[in-house]
Amino acid sequence: MAGLNLVPNPTVLAIQTGIFLTALVVVKKLFLTPYLRIKERREKATTGSQSAAASTTSENSNLGAKIEARLAEAAAQARQQAQTIKTKALHERDTYVTAAESDAKQTIGAMRKTIDDELKAEKGRVPAIVQQLTDQVYAEVIH
Repeated sequence: MAGLNLVPNPTVLAIQTGIFLTALVVVKKLFLTPYLRIKERREKATTGSQSAAASTTSENSNLGAKIEARLAEAAAQARQQAQTIKTKALHERDTYVTAAESDAKQTIGAMRKTIDDELKAEKGRVPAIVQQLTDQVYAEVIH
């Protein structure tokens, strides 16, 4: 009967182990190490860029919120200053209008007094003018 020989031949086993280890070193040096290096670079380029982009986006959002808050604060200050200036201007306008009204009333009162005085003076001259005209008419008609 034919038998099965299960005892390994040490020489063949040593040669096959040598070939395997040599192939393993060659495959690792020529294929695996460059592949892993390229894979790591690609991962850094994509995932690293994505995380950097996410970080930048987050930072931009925070800065945008700060800018919006500052703009809102500046707008509120501008509105407050505008209101203050408007209130001051209205007060000054009222002061000037009151002063102008007072001056106008004084001027009108003085002019009325002057007109009344002139009117009284002219009314006082009316009888003399009437007498003079009457004398002229009488002199013309009789002569």
